[in-house]
Amino acid sequence: MKLTAPWWVEYTANEDEAFFIAFAWDLAKREGFNCAYYLHVGDMAVFFKEHTHTYIGNVRELRTVQKWFKFGKVAKNMWRFNFMKSNYREVEIEITNPKLIAIWLYLEAKRQDGTLLHDKHLGIQQRWRKNQLPEDLKTWLLDR
Repeated sequence: MKLTAPWWVEYTANEDEAFFIAFAWDLAKREGFNCAYYLHVGDMAVFFKEHTHTYIGNVRELRTVQKWFKFGKVAKNMWRFNFMKSNYREVEIEITNPKLIAIWLYLEAKRQDGTLLHDKHLGIQQRWRKNQLPEDLKTWLLDR
């Protein structure tokens, strides 16, 4: 699957990071570059296969692109990201991992039905997310 991303995506450490940058780039192009976006820790584990919920300390992910893209933990269950500017040259990247392709299609479906973004967070102490994947889809993703 081909996705667009800023030119500096070539400096990412792995395909998971490149995929997340492409997702964030697409989101910011549609919603705006002049704000930050917040992500639940459970969603982090979906995007990055080496991320665990119990990891405490410096952010391991996306260190190699931190001059162009700010990414970090802001609370126990909340992560934040934003681009440094919006006028980067775009390049096309190829995603080959079937799990990442399935995640992209799921995110596109969530964007279409209007449940991908919320204007305000319900609170950093929120413990459970309301969006749940169907069990058969969870099983299929875990098998990849």
